[in-house]
Amino acid sequence: RRAMLERASGSFTDERRYVRSDGQVVYGLVQLRRVQSRGRMLLLGHLVDVTERRRVEDDLRLAQRQDRLTGLGTRELLLEAIGGAIGRGEPRAVIVLGLDRFAHVNEGLGPGAGDVVLVTVAKELEKAFSGAHCLTRIGGDEFALLADPAVAEETAERARKLVAEEVMAEITASVGVRTPVAGDTAEDALRDALLAMHRAKDAGRNRIAAFDNAMRGTISRRIAVVRALRKALASHALEVHFQPIWDLKTDAAVGVEALARMTDETIGSVPPSEFIPAAEAHHLI
Repeated sequence: RRAMLERASGSFTDERRYVRSDGQVVYGLVQLRRVQSRGRMLLLGHLVDVTERRRVEDDLRLAQRQDRLTGLGTRELLLEAIGGAIGRGEPRAVIVLGLDRFAHVNEGLGPGAGDVVLVTVAKELEKAFSGAHCLTRIGGDEFALLADPAVAEETAERARKLVAEEVMAEITASVGVRTPVAGDTAEDALRDALLAMHRAKDAGRNRIAAFDNAMRGTISRRIAVVRALRKALASHALEVHFQPIWDLKTDAAVGVEALARMTDETIGSVPPSEFIPAAEAHHLI
C-alpha cells in the first residue's frame, strides 16, 4: 500500500490480478485514498470485482485479432505484423489472395457452402505456410500472408496453385503481390497488394499480379465508374440512343439499334466498353 501511495499524491487507482484460495483468477479495481483523521493518516480502500468486464474486453480483443470462422488472424493482426517488420527494418512482401467466382458458390449452394470453402482454403494455407508467414483472413473471401521479398513471387505462385488444386472445382485465386519500398506504411503495403489482386482478377483470374504505380490510376478510375454507374441506375440516368438500320437496296430505315449511353457529372462521358464490363463484374448488368 505504501508503494501504491508513493506513486500518487493522496490517491491511487489500479486494476490488479488476484488468485482466490480455490485457484480461480479474478480481477479487481483497487481504489486507495489517503485521508487525515484526528492527526492520523488513514487509508480508505475500495475494491470492485471487474472480472466479467475483463472477460468481455478480452473476448473483444480476441475477435479483433482472430477470425471466428477460420481461426486465422485478422486484418488488424496483419497490419500490426507489417508495421512491426517495417519498424525493425525487415520489410516483408505482402501477398493477398482473392477467391475467384466465390459469389457463385454462395448464390448457387448457399452461404453454408461458402463457409466450407473458406475454412478449407484456410486449412490448406495453414498446412502449406508456417505461422511465420502471418497468415490471415482480411475480409470476405480475401486472405493474406507475408513473405521474404526475395521469394515473394514463388510464394504467391505456390499459394495460387494450392487453391486451384486442393479446394474445389471452379474455385481459383487471383493473387496480388506488393514488395514494400522505403517510406511505405503498413496501410500502404496492404492497399497496394489489394490493388494488384484486383488487377489479376481483371486480367482473367487465377493469376498473379505484382503492384506497380500505374495501378492506382486504373483502379481509381474503375471505382469511380462503378460508383457513377450505381448512381445512374438509382436515378434512371442512363440514356438510350437509337441508331438506324438502313436497307441500302430500298434506301429506307428498316429498324433501329438501341444503345445505352452514360454521362456522369464528375467523370464525364463513359463509353459502353468501360461501363458494360463494370456492370457485369459487379452484378449490375
